[in-house]
Amino acid sequence: MQSLKTDPSFHIKWNEDQSTLNRSVDATVNYAVNGAVHYGEHVAKHTPFKKIFAVGVSGGFADFECTETMSNLNLLTIPQTI
Repeated sequence: MQSLKTDPSFHIKWNEDQSTLNRSVDATVNYAVNGAVHYGEHVAKHTPFKKIFAVGVSGGFADFECTETMSNLNLLTIPQTI
């Protein structure tokens, strides 16, 4: 799964504790990583595929950020910027 946002300020949104991903509708719709994780989990829950590789990308050609995460049904790894 992938999610692309052209503005790097919409890359990832954390909760106030800065250690858990914000799961609000606003974050899912407007932030690249949050959307990728949401759709990756949806695929894991509703298809035979249970190990999902999700990628959130923000920015443009010269200036971008890419974060990958893996979802193993209910086990989500912390997103890592690559």
